[in-house]
Amino acid sequence: MKFNLHKRDKLSNFVLMQNILALIILDNFIRESSQIINIILVLFLIIDNCLMIMYNNKLKYIIFSINNLIVGYLYFGSNSKGIMVYYYTLIIYIVAVKDKKFKGLLILNFVTYLFANRLFSSKLLNYHSVLNVIFDYGVNVVIYFLIRIIIIEKSNSKKLNQKLNATKENYLDKIRELAIKNERTKIAEELHDSIGHSLVALNMNLEYAENIIDVDSKKASTTIKNCYMLSKDCIKTLREAVTILRDIDITIINLKEDIEKMFSKFENTQKCKLSLNLSEDIESISAEIKSCVFKTLRESITNGIKHGKATYFKVDIFREFGNVIMNIENNGEKCEEIVPSNGIIGMKNRVHLLKGEISFIPNSTCGFTVKVKNTK
Repeated sequence: MKFNLHKRDKLSNFVLMQNILALIILDNFIRESSQIINIILVLFLIIDNCLMIMYNNKLKYIIFSINNLIVGYLYFGSNSKGIMVYYYTLIIYIVAVKDKKFKGLLILNFVTYLFANRLFSSKLLNYHSVLNVIFDYGVNVVIYFLIRIIIIEKSNSKKLNQKLNATKENYLDKIRELAIKNERTKIAEELHDSIGHSLVALNMNLEYAENIIDVDSKKASTTIKNCYMLSKDCIKTLREAVTILRDIDITIINLKEDIEKMFSKFENTQKCKLSLNLSEDIESISAEIKSCVFKTLRESITNGIKHGKATYFKVDIFREFGNVIMNIENNGEKCEEIVPSNGIIGMKNRVHLLKGEISFIPNSTCGFTVKVKNTK
């Protein structure tokens, strides 16, 4: 069995207030040596109020009707201000309660109110007196209804705010989860692109050193030293990737210099060649777009060497109608079908994040072309 303790507590407080008023009325009746019937009716009123807390709506309806009649009779006999205040509490209860049956008691309450004000007496029954009493009653009812509406709206507003706050917290949790997921993806892409590129270069240099060590030991020694530098570069790149956790990204200051430095890792092997055509006005673009161009090119070269066995890359980077365009062509093995690897997915995500477009086009005879268009 369930009880609505909140509603019961409200009713208990209301009944307590009515009983305090009833005790004040009782005290006045005793002091004024009022008729015994009036004292008995007040005591009966107090008992009725207590019964209202205990019983269901049907009995409450009957008890409340009896209370209306008792208060009307008492006010008719004594015209006490205390009884009038008590009478107003009955109107407040009718207005405040949600049960529609109780709203019907307004008619009984109104008739009792007219009776209590002696309007049915032939001496007082005239147009002005009736109008005054009806106006007085109507004003009170309207005021109580307005107060009820204000209280209900305030309660609804509070509930709505609580619901909005709960929804807001829910969305904030989802945003935090999404931010963490995006951060992890960004770190994974950075590690894949940067470390993967350096390791491919390192592997190529080691193979080259192994092939020439018996033929040209001096050149092999130089290549091994280069491998050592590449391994240090791997460690440095790893540290740079980890800095993403602190919201620090790799900053590309001079795009041309950084691209040439990147490709120098392969030039010593004499297995790869790069043809770079970069417009001078490209250096004026934002660091964010420079970083995207650099990382996309780096991953394209890594994939071309690793998967396509490419030995030549032609790179064109220029501006056209306010857009940044980059075309990367290689002479690697012919690709019949493009399988979206982590590298390709990372390039797509990076370019799309800047509202750009990227396409991967297999060449008709051999090789592969990557086209990037940034519209930001």
